Amino acid sequence: MGLQFFAGPLLRRVSPKKVIIWAATIGYPSISGKLHIDGQSIAEGYSKSISIQDKIFIHLIEIEPGAANALYTTAARQAIQSLLGNSFPTNKVISYSVGIPDGDIYNYTEFNQIVIDQKLAYGNEDLYPSDTPAIKDLTNQLPKLPCFIIPSTNQQLNIAFGSCRKPHDKGADAFEHIDRNLKNSYTDVMKRPHVLYMGGDQIYADDVDDSVIHAIKSMSKKYGLEEILPSTNIPTDQLGDRSKFINKIGFTTGEGKNHLLSLGDYLAMYGLVWNAENWKGLEGIPDFSQGLISVRRVLANTPTYMIFDDHDVTDDWCITNERKQKILEHITGKRIIANALAAYFLFQGWGNDPQKFDYTKIKKAIENRKSSTTAYDSLFMHQDWEFEAPTVPVSYFLDTRTNRGGTGFPTLLKSIDSWQRTQIHVTNKNLPFVLITPGPMVTFRGIDRLQEDVSKWPDNPVVGLMGKYGADYESWSSNPINYKLFFSYFKQKNITKIVVLSGDVHYGFSAVFSIFDKKAMLDIPNGYKLKGLQITSSAFKNSASILGWFSQNGYRGNIYLLIFKDRSSYAFDEDNNKSFIHSKKPRLIINGSKIKQLIGNNTDSLYEDLSEDLYPELIMEVKINSAIPKTAEYIAEHNYGLMNINQNQIHYSFNNGGKYSFNL
Repeated sequence: MGLQFFAGPLLRRVSPKKVIIWAATIGYPSISGKLHIDGQSIAEGYSKSISIQDKIFIHLIEIEPGAANALYTTAARQAIQSLLGNSFPTNKVISYSVGIPDGDIYNYTEFNQIVIDQKLAYGNEDLYPSDTPAIKDLTNQLPKLPCFIIPSTNQQLNIAFGSCRKPHDKGADAFEHIDRNLKNSYTDVMKRPHVLYMGGDQIYADDVDDSVIHAIKSMSKKYGLEEILPSTNIPTDQLGDRSKFINKIGFTTGEGKNHLLSLGDYLAMYGLVWNAENWKGLEGIPDFSQGLISVRRVLANTPTYMIFDDHDVTDDWCITNERKQKILEHITGKRIIANALAAYFLFQGWGNDPQKFDYTKIKKAIENRKSSTTAYDSLFMHQDWEFEAPTVPVSYFLDTRTNRGGTGFPTLLKSIDSWQRTQIHVTNKNLPFVLITPGPMVTFRGIDRLQEDVSKWPDNPVVGLMGKYGADYESWSSNPINYKLFFSYFKQKNITKIVVLSGDVHYGFSAVFSIFDKKAMLDIPNGYKLKGLQITSSAFKNSASILGWFSQNGYRGNIYLLIFKDRSSYAFDEDNNKSFIHSKKPRLIINGSKIKQLIGNNTDSLYEDLSEDLYPELIMEVKINSAIPKTAEYIAEHNYGLMNINQNQIHYSFNNGGKYSFNL
């Protein structure tokens, strides 16, 4: 059997010191990877691999400078060393290939053919014209290979980002737009995306279309991935409607008829959403299947970093600690969560920052999961899933699911202990810090209020239909202590400029915000102000157009969140040209960051300075639907964002044509 990819190859963590390639193959317990510049092989590396039933193998190939094949001549190795030094070069096109064992060496020939047949690279259009099948004979013509560019530290950083891909949502996949972008720019360091950030819901484990679950069951049978869950006596692929089964365990999704359950279910889902080859012979979803060549090509040619949100595991996953514990205390629920997180590790988490994980321990737990169930079931909820991408400026990905804190609802998205454990490394504080959080830090107040009202009004008929958690009221603003902890952490790090990238909500937009502490408001020395730009891109393929009306209602002008020691209050400008605001009593005026108390009932009345003890601990000012600076308003269609950071100048756009700039 020749080389067959179950998924991949994917470019993962890339820096001048190391390049990581990920792949899942059918057969082949080990593979290799080789890097090339201008046709010259410059380095080679070999995989760490994890077996699934000895049929599917998940590989992570790490390649370092100087790792030239020992079979090269001395002169060739010296030439490579002269080219590389101790680092891979920046601002140059570097391509790669994948090899399979062939006696004492690794053979890369089959990969060249796959690149053509499955259209994995850019620049080979003459080898596969759109109206004819791919050519089969590469005797005297090598294809262009998948490639990437490492930008230099003084070069602008180009980030493509987005979230949420549900196969059966109607409409084209936004990955097709990224693919067209790369096709026109893949050799241009100034224009091409250098990295791709995926902010959650890379798969939907709970909302699964009938055609997808049929394909998953077919793949489970083909690769021997059937599983009988604890306390059950029937293989998961023989279950019919799964909603009652999971609801008894404590899952809260309203779309659980085809919920993923087994490790095989989750693995098959990744194979189906990342590789068109797995759909051959199966009935697919036309507007989804047609985009899979683009999806796979983008992932093969762009260093990619990913963090989960809830649907990668189940809807409302860890929405409160009480709900999390209820599921984990059930032996079957604990296994389903373990399956979801094992699959997440294999397909997403491992490649983000491999050194954070105990490869030997995890490999043993996954490969021996049927005989050592306790170790397998307990391992994955105790991993540190957060990570820092090796970019300039620094990019850090938050885990706002397994790190939740507090009791009750709404909960803290990230506990006090979790913030204390967070480690970021910033060498140049003049540059903005890039933070990736699955859910938006700020959003439209009209939508926020809708979610709050639906969740907290017990007699609301919608609550009866959706359940308490159905409105997804788990935003940053749902519990203002989230902002206090966030602000305290970045104040401690003395970071004053931040770019927040987020997803989750199934619409795109942008916002500008500033957070002041009391000293900054009163012009007291050592006051602290954090200035930020948030860009939300959601969804690659899922939409919430019904919420568009609420994005334009519920406030006028700027939004202010006043966070006191024991309470919080929203305030709103009458319009962007006045400083008078409405708020809960006392009625206030904000001039810049100064707060004054209104004595009368209108703007002509006298006002006086508030005493220091009446000031809030923090004020957060948000400009949304803003004309100055111009921000992106509600984007309902499938979208991805593209941002370039050049020092403190941020340029960003969405695939709907909107282009924006902001200076931090």
